Amino acid sequence: MGSSPRDFVWGSNAVASNQGILLIKAFLISHNKAYLDVSKGILDYLLGRNATGYSYVTGFGANTPLHPHH
Repeated sequence: MGSSPRDFVWGSNAVASNQGILLIKAFLISHNKAYLDVSKGILDYLLGRNATGYSYVTGFGANTPLHPHH
């Protein structure tokens, strides 16, 4: 995810989260640390290490969403 602007659609943070979970499962099966490292990078992105500096997880981080829609 992230190699194309088309990867960032409505709900793309859910896609990123799901990819992170799948990568953790892959790590648990293979013990290949690369899967775990990429999963940690996704978590960093969701928690605020991104172009906007916003945490996409409500209630976490210095710049958290103010008015979630649901």
